[in-house]
Amino acid sequence: MFMDFFCYFCSMILSILIPTYNYDCSLLVAALHKQAVESGQPFEIVVADDGSTSATVAEALKAIPKLAGCRLVTLKENQGRARVRNLLVATSTGDYLLFVDSDAQVYDPKFLERYLALAQRRCVLCGGIVHSDTLPSPDVSLRYRYEKQCEKRFTAECRNRHPYASCVASTCSCRARLQNVFLSTNGLPATATRTPSWGATWPGPTCRCCTSTTPC
Repeated sequence: MFMDFFCYFCSMILSILIPTYNYDCSLLVAALHKQAVESGQPFEIVVADDGSTSATVAEALKAIPKLAGCRLVTLKENQGRARVRNLLVATSTGDYLLFVDSDAQVYDPKFLERYLALAQRRCVLCGGIVHSDTLPSPDVSLRYRYEKQCEKRFTAECRNRHPYASCVASTCSCRARLQNVFLSTNGLPATATRTPSWGATWPGPTCRCCTSTTPC
C-alpha cells in the first residue's frame, strides 16, 4: 500500500505559481526550475505578469517560457495581487499548488525537496520567510525592518504551536483538490490590498514567541 501511495504521489504535478508586477523574477524561476527538475517530480511553473509597465521587465520575463514546464501569463491591465492569485489558481493544472512571491530568493538548495516530503502528509503547508542581514535597497527600508523583526516572532516552532494563527502566501501551498473550494468561495477578495494570506495574523492563543521579539 505504501508503494502504491508513493507511486501515486510521484505522478502528481506540482504547480508553482508566481504573481509579479514590474519585477524581473526570471532568476527566481530559473532557481526553482533547477530544483524541480532535480527532484524528478512532474511540475509546472506559471508566472502571471500583472500588467507591468516596465519594458525592461517585460523583456526579461520573456525568458521564462523558454524553460521546459514554464509558462508566462501576461495581463494587459493591472489587476492587483488578489485577482492575479485567483487567476493563477484557475489556470493551474497541477495536483499541488505552491505560491511564491516574485521578489523572493531560494537560499535553501533543498527548498522544494522539503516541501515535497511534507506534501505527502499535509493538505496545506505554510512556510516562513528569512531576510538578509543587510538592507537590499533604501526603497524597501521600512518593509525590510518590519519583516526582519517579525522573523523572530514567526519561527517554525511558533507556527507549529499555532498552525491556524497566521499564513504567509509567499510560501503557502495546498492540494489542488482544495482548488474548487478556494474558487467557489471567490478566492482571495479581489479588492483587497492586504489579506490574511499575506501575513496578517488571526486572533487566537498566543505564546511567548508570539508576543516577544525573542524566539521560544
